[in-house]
Amino acid sequence: MSLSLLESAETRLIFYNSLGLAYAGSGRADVMDLLLPIVSDTSLTMELSAMAALSLGLCFVGSSNGDISLAILQVFMERVENNEEAQLKDKWSRFLALGLALLFVGRQEEADTTLETLKAIDHPIAKHTSVLVDACAYAGTGNVLKFQSMLHLCHDHLEVEEGKEGADLYQTYSVLGLALIAMGEDIGSEMALRQFGHLMHYGEPVIRKTVPLAMGLLSASNPQMKVYDTLSRYSHDNDIDVAMNAILAMGLVGAGTNNARLAQLLRQLASYYHRDMNSVFMVRIAQVPLPLMPTYFISNFPTGPIAHGQRDSLRQSIPLRSASTFKGCCCRPSHCPNIFYRCEVMYVTTTAAYARDLLICTSYPGELSLSSLLPCSGYAPSLLDDSG
Repeated sequence: MSLSLLESAETRLIFYNSLGLAYAGSGRADVMDLLLPIVSDTSLTMELSAMAALSLGLCFVGSSNGDISLAILQVFMERVENNEEAQLKDKWSRFLALGLALLFVGRQEEADTTLETLKAIDHPIAKHTSVLVDACAYAGTGNVLKFQSMLHLCHDHLEVEEGKEGADLYQTYSVLGLALIAMGEDIGSEMALRQFGHLMHYGEPVIRKTVPLAMGLLSASNPQMKVYDTLSRYSHDNDIDVAMNAILAMGLVGAGTNNARLAQLLRQLASYYHRDMNSVFMVRIAQVPLPLMPTYFISNFPTGPIAHGQRDSLRQSIPLRSASTFKGCCCRPSHCPNIFYRCEVMYVTTTAAYARDLLICTSYPGELSLSSLLPCSGYAPSLLDDSG
Protein backbone atom coordinates (compact mmCIF):
# COMPACT_ATOMS: atom_id res chain seq x y z
CA MET A 1 0.00 0.00 0.00
CA SER A 2 1.28 3.47 -0.88
CA LEU A 3 1.54 5.85 2.07
CA SER A 4 0.36 8.66 -0.21
CA LEU A 5 -3.11 7.09 -0.13
CA LEU A 6 -3.31 7.50 3.63
CA GLU A 7 -4.41 11.10 3.93
CA SER A 8 -5.83 11.00 7.43
CA ALA A 9 -3.38 11.02 10.36
CA GLU A 10 -5.72 8.64 12.16
CA THR A 11 -5.59 6.16 9.27
CA ARG A 12 -1.81 6.38 9.04
CA LEU A 13 -1.45 5.74 12.75
CA ILE A 14 -3.56 2.60 12.51
CA PHE A 15 -1.65 1.48 9.41
CA TYR A 16 1.73 1.77 11.16
CA ASN A 17 0.44 -0.09 14.19
CA SER A 18 -1.00 -2.84 11.98
CA LEU A 19 2.36 -3.36 10.27
CA GLY A 20 3.99 -3.90 13.64
CA LEU A 21 1.35 -6.45 14.62
CA ALA A 22 1.46 -8.31 11.30
CA TYR A 23 5.25 -8.59 11.04
CA ALA A 24 6.25 -8.76 14.72
CA GLY A 25 9.61 -10.52 15.05
CA SER A 26 9.98 -11.02 11.29
CA GLY A 27 12.90 -8.63 10.71
CA ARG A 28 11.69 -7.89 7.17
CA ALA A 29 13.77 -5.36 5.27
CA ASP A 30 10.81 -4.09 3.22
CA VAL A 31 9.00 -3.06 6.43
CA MET A 32 12.09 -1.13 7.51
CA ASP A 33 12.32 0.58 4.11
CA LEU A 34 8.70 1.65 4.44
CA LEU A 35 8.72 2.91 8.04
CA LEU A 36 12.25 4.24 8.56
CA PRO A 37 11.64 7.45 6.52
CA ILE A 38 8.57 8.11 8.68
CA VAL A 39 10.64 7.86 11.85
CA SER A 40 13.36 10.15 10.47
CA ASP A 41 10.94 12.83 9.23
CA THR A 42 10.91 15.44 12.02
CA SER A 43 8.25 17.47 10.18
CA LEU A 44 5.67 14.85 11.21
CA THR A 45 3.98 14.84 14.57
CA MET A 46 5.52 12.84 17.40
CA GLU A 47 2.49 10.55 17.37
CA LEU A 48 3.16 9.31 13.83
CA SER A 49 6.94 9.03 14.23
CA ALA A 50 6.59 7.20 17.55
CA MET A 51 4.12 4.64 16.24
CA ALA A 52 6.34 3.96 13.22
CA ALA A 53 9.33 3.50 15.56
CA LEU A 54 7.31 1.20 17.80
CA SER A 55 6.32 -0.97 14.81
CA LEU A 56 9.96 -1.18 13.76
CA GLY A 57 10.86 -2.18 17.30
CA LEU A 58 8.30 -4.97 17.15
CA CYS A 59 9.51 -6.18 13.75
CA PHE A 60 13.19 -6.14 14.74
CA VAL A 61 12.87 -6.99 18.44
CA GLY A 62 16.15 -8.22 19.92
CA SER A 63 18.08 -7.62 16.70
CA SER A 64 20.11 -4.55 17.83
CA ASN A 65 19.62 -3.19 14.30
CA GLY A 66 22.09 -0.33 13.83
CA ASP A 67 20.18 1.55 11.12
CA ILE A 68 16.99 1.79 13.14
CA SER A 69 18.69 2.67 16.43
CA LEU A 70 20.75 5.35 14.70
CA ALA A 71 17.65 6.85 13.07
CA ILE A 72 15.77 7.04 16.39
CA LEU A 73 18.76 8.58 18.17
CA GLN A 74 19.07 11.10 15.34
CA VAL A 75 15.42 12.08 15.78
CA PHE A 76 16.02 12.73 19.48
CA MET A 77 19.08 14.87 18.71
CA GLU A 78 17.37 16.91 16.00
CA ARG A 79 14.27 17.61 18.05
CA VAL A 80 16.42 18.68 21.02
CA GLU A 81 18.54 20.96 18.80
CA ASN A 82 15.40 22.51 17.30
CA ASN A 83 13.97 23.10 20.79
CA GLU A 84 10.82 21.13 20.01
CA GLU A 85 9.94 20.96 23.68
CA ALA A 86 6.24 20.32 23.07
CA GLN A 87 6.98 17.30 20.89
CA LEU A 88 9.53 15.87 23.31
CA LYS A 89 7.11 16.22 26.22
CA ASP A 90 4.31 14.63 24.23
CA LYS A 91 3.00 11.42 25.78
CA TRP A 92 3.74 9.60 22.51
CA SER A 93 7.47 10.30 22.75
CA ARG A 94 7.76 7.38 25.21
CA PHE A 95 6.82 5.02 22.38
CA LEU A 96 9.70 6.36 20.33
CA ALA A 97 11.94 5.43 23.26
CA LEU A 98 10.26 2.03 23.55
CA GLY A 99 10.86 1.32 19.87
CA LEU A 100 14.56 1.88 20.51
CA ALA A 101 14.54 -0.28 23.65
CA LEU A 102 12.85 -3.21 21.91
CA LEU A 103 15.78 -3.46 19.51
CA PHE A 104 18.06 -4.44 22.41
CA VAL A 105 15.88 -6.97 24.23
CA GLY A 106 18.22 -9.50 25.83
CA ARG A 107 21.34 -8.05 24.14
CA GLN A 108 22.94 -6.95 27.42
CA GLU A 109 26.37 -5.36 26.70
CA GLU A 110 25.45 -4.66 23.07
CA ALA A 111 23.28 -1.79 24.30
CA ASP A 112 26.24 0.02 25.89
CA THR A 113 27.01 2.06 22.75
CA THR A 114 23.44 3.33 22.56
CA LEU A 115 23.46 4.17 26.27
CA GLU A 116 26.65 6.21 25.86
CA THR A 117 25.13 8.07 22.91
CA LEU A 118 22.06 8.94 24.97
CA LYS A 119 24.29 10.53 27.61
CA ALA A 120 25.31 13.12 25.01
CA ILE A 121 21.70 14.32 24.58
CA ASP A 122 21.00 17.22 26.91
CA HIS A 123 17.34 16.59 27.67
CA PRO A 124 15.40 14.65 30.35
CA ILE A 125 14.06 12.28 27.69
CA ALA A 126 17.59 10.88 27.28
CA LYS A 127 17.61 9.67 30.90
CA HIS A 128 14.15 8.13 30.56
CA THR A 129 15.19 6.30 27.40
CA SER A 130 18.46 5.10 28.95
CA VAL A 131 16.62 3.45 31.83
CA LEU A 132 14.20 1.81 29.42
CA VAL A 133 16.94 0.51 27.10
CA ASP A 134 18.94 -0.80 30.06
CA ALA A 135 15.91 -2.63 31.47
CA CYS A 136 15.05 -4.26 28.15
CA ALA A 137 18.67 -5.24 27.49
CA TYR A 138 18.75 -7.30 30.69
CA ALA A 139 15.15 -8.53 30.61
CA GLY A 140 14.75 -12.03 32.00
CA THR A 141 18.39 -12.32 33.05
CA GLY A 142 17.87 -11.90 36.80
CA ASN A 143 20.97 -9.69 36.88
CA VAL A 144 21.31 -8.64 40.53
CA LEU A 145 23.41 -5.53 39.86
CA LYS A 146 20.94 -4.18 37.30
CA PHE A 147 18.06 -4.96 39.63
CA GLN A 148 19.76 -2.98 42.39
CA SER A 149 20.47 -0.06 40.05
CA MET A 150 16.77 0.10 39.08
CA LEU A 151 15.78 -0.06 42.74
CA HIS A 152 18.20 2.75 43.54
CA LEU A 153 16.49 4.99 40.96
CA CYS A 154 13.15 4.31 42.65
CA HIS A 155 14.49 5.77 45.91
CA ASP A 156 15.02 9.24 44.44
CA HIS A 157 12.65 11.82 45.94
CA LEU A 158 11.96 14.46 43.31
CA GLU A 159 10.13 17.74 43.61
CA VAL A 160 8.72 18.32 40.15
CA GLU A 161 8.80 22.03 39.39
CA GLU A 162 6.13 23.83 37.42
CA GLY A 163 6.76 23.49 33.70
CA LYS A 164 8.94 20.38 34.19
CA GLU A 165 6.20 17.79 34.48
CA GLY A 166 7.34 14.34 33.42
CA ALA A 167 10.85 14.67 34.84
CA ASP A 168 10.11 11.66 37.06
CA LEU A 169 9.15 9.40 34.16
CA TYR A 170 12.38 7.44 34.53
CA GLN A 171 11.06 6.15 37.86
CA THR A 172 8.09 4.63 36.04
CA TYR A 173 10.51 2.80 33.77
CA SER A 174 12.61 1.76 36.76
CA VAL A 175 9.67 0.02 38.42
CA LEU A 176 8.78 -1.77 35.20
CA GLY A 177 12.48 -2.57 34.80
CA LEU A 178 12.42 -4.43 38.12
CA ALA A 179 9.74 -6.73 36.72
CA LEU A 180 11.48 -7.11 33.36
CA ILE A 181 14.78 -8.15 34.90
CA ALA A 182 13.27 -10.50 37.49
CA MET A 183 10.75 -12.26 35.24
CA GLY A 184 11.44 -15.83 34.20
CA GLU A 185 13.05 -16.76 37.51
CA ASP A 186 10.99 -17.92 40.50
CA ILE A 187 13.23 -16.65 43.31
CA GLY A 188 13.81 -13.31 41.62
CA SER A 189 10.09 -12.90 40.98
CA GLU A 190 9.32 -13.58 44.64
CA MET A 191 11.87 -11.01 45.78
CA ALA A 192 10.53 -8.47 43.27
CA LEU A 193 7.00 -8.86 44.64
CA ARG A 194 8.32 -8.10 48.13
CA GLN A 195 10.06 -4.97 46.87
CA PHE A 196 6.85 -3.86 45.16
CA GLY A 197 5.12 -3.99 48.53
CA HIS A 198 7.74 -1.66 50.02
CA LEU A 199 7.56 0.70 47.03
CA MET A 200 3.78 0.84 47.33
CA HIS A 201 4.04 1.93 50.96
CA TYR A 202 6.94 4.38 50.73
CA GLY A 203 7.24 5.33 47.06
CA GLU A 204 6.34 8.54 45.27
CA PRO A 205 2.95 8.78 43.50
CA VAL A 206 4.52 8.04 40.10
CA ILE A 207 6.00 4.85 41.55
CA ARG A 208 2.80 3.79 43.31
CA LYS A 209 0.75 3.96 40.14
CA THR A 210 3.32 1.83 38.26
CA VAL A 211 3.66 -0.95 40.86
CA PRO A 212 0.38 -2.69 39.86
CA LEU A 213 1.49 -2.73 36.22
CA ALA A 214 4.81 -4.28 37.17
CA MET A 215 3.03 -6.93 39.21
CA GLY A 216 0.84 -7.78 36.23
CA LEU A 217 3.85 -8.01 33.94
CA LEU A 218 5.65 -10.28 36.41
CA SER A 219 2.69 -12.65 36.83
CA ALA A 220 1.10 -12.68 33.36
CA SER A 221 -1.28 -15.64 32.97
CA ASN A 222 -0.22 -16.83 36.43
CA PRO A 223 -3.10 -16.01 38.81
CA GLN A 224 -1.51 -16.54 42.20
CA MET A 225 -3.94 -15.74 44.97
CA LYS A 226 -1.53 -13.41 46.79
CA VAL A 227 -1.00 -11.42 43.59
CA TYR A 228 -4.59 -10.87 42.49
CA ASP A 229 -5.78 -10.27 46.05
CA THR A 230 -3.17 -7.54 46.38
CA LEU A 231 -4.20 -6.07 43.02
CA SER A 232 -7.85 -6.22 44.08
CA ARG A 233 -6.95 -4.15 47.14
CA TYR A 234 -5.06 -1.65 44.97
CA SER A 235 -8.07 -1.38 42.62
CA HIS A 236 -9.91 0.47 45.42
CA ASP A 237 -7.06 2.92 46.07
CA ASN A 238 -7.85 6.61 46.57
CA ASP A 239 -5.54 7.46 43.66
CA ILE A 240 -7.60 6.71 40.54
CA ASP A 241 -4.46 6.10 38.48
CA VAL A 242 -3.35 3.36 40.88
CA ALA A 243 -6.83 1.84 40.80
CA MET A 244 -7.12 1.75 37.00
CA ASN A 245 -3.64 0.31 36.55
CA ALA A 246 -4.46 -2.39 39.12
CA ILE A 247 -7.59 -3.28 37.14
CA LEU A 248 -5.57 -3.65 33.94
CA ALA A 249 -3.00 -5.78 35.77
CA MET A 250 -5.75 -8.08 37.04
CA GLY A 251 -6.78 -8.77 33.46
CA LEU A 252 -3.18 -9.53 32.49
CA VAL A 253 -2.68 -11.86 35.47
CA GLY A 254 -5.78 -13.86 34.59
CA ALA A 255 -5.35 -13.86 30.81
CA GLY A 256 -6.32 -17.19 29.31
CA THR A 257 -6.99 -18.83 32.69
CA ASN A 258 -10.74 -18.16 32.99
CA ASN A 259 -10.12 -17.79 36.72
CA ALA A 260 -13.53 -17.66 38.40
CA ARG A 261 -12.34 -15.58 41.37
CA LEU A 262 -10.78 -12.94 39.13
CA ALA A 263 -13.87 -12.82 36.93
CA GLN A 264 -15.99 -12.21 40.02
CA LEU A 265 -13.68 -9.45 41.25
CA LEU A 266 -13.84 -7.69 37.88
CA ARG A 267 -17.65 -7.89 37.82
CA GLN A 268 -17.73 -6.33 41.28
CA LEU A 269 -15.41 -3.56 40.10
CA ALA A 270 -17.71 -2.83 37.16
CA SER A 271 -20.53 -2.19 39.66
CA TYR A 272 -18.29 -0.26 42.05
CA TYR A 273 -17.09 2.17 39.35
CA HIS A 274 -20.35 2.39 37.38
CA ARG A 275 -20.32 6.21 37.57
CA ASP A 276 -16.75 6.59 36.23
CA MET A 277 -16.71 5.83 32.51
CA ASN A 278 -12.91 5.63 32.27
CA SER A 279 -12.77 3.04 35.05
CA VAL A 280 -15.61 1.05 33.52
CA PHE A 281 -13.78 1.10 30.19
CA MET A 282 -10.67 -0.25 31.91
CA VAL A 283 -12.68 -3.02 33.58
CA ARG A 284 -14.04 -4.04 30.18
CA ILE A 285 -10.51 -4.16 28.77
CA ALA A 286 -9.37 -6.30 31.71
CA GLN A 287 -12.27 -8.71 31.19
CA VAL A 288 -11.38 -9.37 27.55
CA PRO A 289 -8.25 -11.57 27.96
CA LEU A 290 -9.65 -13.58 30.88
CA PRO A 291 -11.46 -16.18 28.72
CA LEU A 292 -8.75 -16.05 26.05
CA MET A 293 -9.58 -19.68 25.20
CA PRO A 294 -8.59 -22.49 27.54
CA THR A 295 -5.66 -23.45 25.34
CA TYR A 296 -4.02 -20.00 25.12
CA PHE A 297 -1.99 -17.95 27.57
CA ILE A 298 -0.03 -14.69 27.71
CA SER A 299 3.71 -14.94 28.23
CA ASN A 300 6.91 -13.01 27.72
CA PHE A 301 8.78 -16.32 27.53
CA PRO A 302 6.52 -18.78 25.70
CA THR A 303 9.09 -21.58 25.65
CA GLY A 304 9.97 -21.30 29.34
CA PRO A 305 12.51 -19.19 31.21
CA ILE A 306 15.48 -21.25 30.05
CA ALA A 307 14.83 -21.71 26.35
CA HIS A 308 13.02 -18.43 25.70
CA GLY A 309 13.53 -16.56 22.44
CA GLN A 310 14.18 -12.82 22.25
CA ARG A 311 11.62 -12.30 19.52
CA ASP A 312 8.86 -13.65 21.75
CA SER A 313 9.46 -11.40 24.75
CA LEU A 314 8.14 -8.12 26.15
CA ARG A 315 5.22 -7.60 23.79
CA GLN A 316 2.59 -7.17 26.47
CA SER A 317 4.79 -4.58 28.19
CA ILE A 318 3.84 -2.05 25.49
CA PRO A 319 0.28 -1.45 26.77
CA LEU A 320 1.75 -1.04 30.26
CA ARG A 321 3.83 1.91 29.04
CA SER A 322 0.66 3.54 27.71
CA ALA A 323 -1.26 2.77 30.91
CA SER A 324 1.04 5.11 32.85
CA THR A 325 -0.85 7.89 31.02
CA PHE A 326 -4.08 5.95 30.58
CA LYS A 327 -6.36 8.91 29.98
CA GLY A 328 -4.11 10.18 27.20
CA CYS A 329 -3.13 7.00 25.36
CA CYS A 330 -5.82 4.40 26.07
CA CYS A 331 -8.92 6.59 26.45
CA ARG A 332 -9.32 8.84 23.46
CA PRO A 333 -11.77 11.77 23.43
CA SER A 334 -15.39 10.64 23.42
CA HIS A 335 -16.04 12.28 20.06
CA CYS A 336 -13.52 9.99 18.35
CA PRO A 337 -15.63 7.69 16.08
CA ASN A 338 -13.14 4.84 15.73
CA ILE A 339 -12.91 2.56 18.76
CA PHE A 340 -9.75 0.94 17.34
CA TYR A 341 -8.08 4.34 17.31
CA ARG A 342 -9.05 4.81 20.95
CA CYS A 343 -7.17 1.75 22.21
CA GLU A 344 -4.89 0.65 19.35
CA VAL A 345 -1.92 0.20 21.68
CA MET A 346 -3.78 -2.52 23.60
CA TYR A 347 -3.91 -4.74 20.51
CA VAL A 348 -0.17 -5.41 20.79
CA THR A 349 -0.96 -7.84 23.60
CA THR A 350 -2.29 -10.31 21.02
CA THR A 351 1.24 -10.94 19.75
CA ALA A 352 2.12 -12.40 23.17
CA ALA A 353 -0.64 -15.05 23.08
CA TYR A 354 0.57 -18.61 22.64
CA ALA A 355 -0.96 -22.08 22.62
CA ARG A 356 -0.70 -24.17 25.79
CA ASP A 357 -1.19 -27.51 24.06
CA LEU A 358 0.15 -29.01 20.88
CA LEU A 359 -1.30 -31.90 18.91
CA ILE A 360 1.12 -33.62 16.53
CA CYS A 361 -0.07 -36.07 13.89
CA THR A 362 2.66 -37.91 12.02
CA SER A 363 3.19 -41.14 10.10
CA TYR A 364 6.79 -41.37 11.33
CA PRO A 365 6.72 -41.36 15.15
CA GLY A 366 10.34 -42.48 15.35
CA GLU A 367 11.51 -39.12 13.97
CA LEU A 368 9.61 -37.13 16.62
CA SER A 369 11.51 -35.79 19.64
CA LEU A 370 10.36 -33.62 22.54
CA SER A 371 13.34 -31.31 22.15
CA SER A 372 12.20 -30.40 18.63
CA LEU A 373 8.70 -29.56 19.93
CA LEU A 374 9.76 -27.32 22.82
CA PRO A 375 10.18 -24.10 20.81
CA CYS A 376 6.65 -24.51 19.40
CA SER A 377 4.53 -25.32 22.36
CA GLY A 378 4.49 -22.80 25.18
CA TYR A 379 5.52 -25.21 27.92
CA ALA A 380 7.11 -28.66 27.87
CA PRO A 381 4.45 -30.94 26.33
CA SER A 382 2.56 -33.40 28.53
CA LEU A 383 2.03 -36.77 26.82
CA LEU A 384 -1.31 -38.45 27.36
CA ASP A 385 -0.41 -41.39 25.17
CA ASP A 386 2.51 -42.80 23.27
CA SER A 387 3.18 -41.32 19.85
CA GLY A 388 1.89 -43.43 17.00
